Amino acid sequence: MGRIVQLPEEVFSKIAAGEVIERPANAVKELIENSLDAYSKNIKIRILDSGLKLIEVRDDGIGIYPDDLPLTINRYATSKIKSEKDLLKINTFGFRGEALYAISKVSNIYITSKSIESDKTYTLYASEGNIISIKEEHINYFNNGTIIKVVDLFFNSPVRKNFISSNKVENYNTINIVKQLACINYKVAFSLYIDDKLILNYLPTDTIINRVKEVFKNPYLEDFSLKIEDYEITLVLSNVFKENVKNKKGSNKGNIYFYVNNRIVGDSNYSLVKLVKNVFDETLDDRYYIEGIVSLNLPPDEVDVNIHPRKFDVRFLKPIFVKNLIQKAVKEFINTKIKTTITFLDKIEEKIDKNLPNQWYNDLKNDNLKNNLKNQEPNVINTDDNKNLSSFVSNLIKKIEKIQQKE
Repeated sequence: MGRIVQLPEEVFSKIAAGEVIERPANAVKELIENSLDAYSKNIKIRILDSGLKLIEVRDDGIGIYPDDLPLTINRYATSKIKSEKDLLKINTFGFRGEALYAISKVSNIYITSKSIESDKTYTLYASEGNIISIKEEHINYFNNGTIIKVVDLFFNSPVRKNFISSNKVENYNTINIVKQLACINYKVAFSLYIDDKLILNYLPTDTIINRVKEVFKNPYLEDFSLKIEDYEITLVLSNVFKENVKNKKGSNKGNIYFYVNNRIVGDSNYSLVKLVKNVFDETLDDRYYIEGIVSLNLPPDEVDVNIHPRKFDVRFLKPIFVKNLIQKAVKEFINTKIKTTITFLDKIEEKIDKNLPNQWYNDLKNDNLKNNLKNQEPNVINTDDNKNLSSFVSNLIKKIEKIQQKE
């Protein structure tokens, strides 16, 4: 073993950059989160060649002060926190001051911004973390906000570039990140273009369930919230007895996005997803494909998000309480949203059992009435809507009475 030496800055900076930006989707996530921290209402993402050739993120946020532009690519330079105490109450996505620094080290980057308090627009251009120029732009249509263009990502890191997957896989990762951020930030408009083709386009909405249904393309999702002390959990998940094609009975998998204080919780916290799945499986005595989101909000000083530079991992001050809260919320979701559907279907079948003539009854039983009611969308009634439920039952009884009269 040789002597210990201090690594030169150009070496350790690339090591650090690799911890934050492992693939193009990581860069997209960091840039979008910066836009969200800037109170943007419209965010447009454009990528070329899976993000290796170009990643562009435009927003209409508050912008960057001209004097602050040179600091944007400095390591540990941030507007989000000022002191160590601020780490105990982090309410923003970014706070480490590493994202733009890391991106700039492995790319050519252009940052164009106009502050909401300035009448001038400036563009910073940097390569491998070194500022090449800062110049004023004359853009008449640019009100306020920021445009960041990341060009030739990993051009100076051939090893990292060699580990990048196919365009299909990398594009999938980017699409998934945008979907996750769009679900929880439902009041913000998102559009994603890949190789100049519009892939995602979400308009602002007033409710989280509307956005989640749109993202998952699943109209059968249900929402539920539970608050205990300063902890609040929101679920938007599958109602497996209202779904047809989406319901993959026997599946031990699911597609659940998890959030803590509106922050995406990553794959290393799969135990949380597994916890939700286990409650479904045990309560319903079967396995179902579950999709949707689980969002947990709690006091910032009771969760540590400063574990890894990519900020996907979290550590809870009260992990047992969090586990019990998630289990309780999922059980109540099942009891109030799913089992009411089952009970309703059973009552309808019981009513038909008592009133239908034997011939009609047997015909319907052979066709498996309950499954027909479950799987055919026109027969599914939202049991929360008492008016629709009463109308449906009333009409059904009238039909039964007509059949009896004919007999």
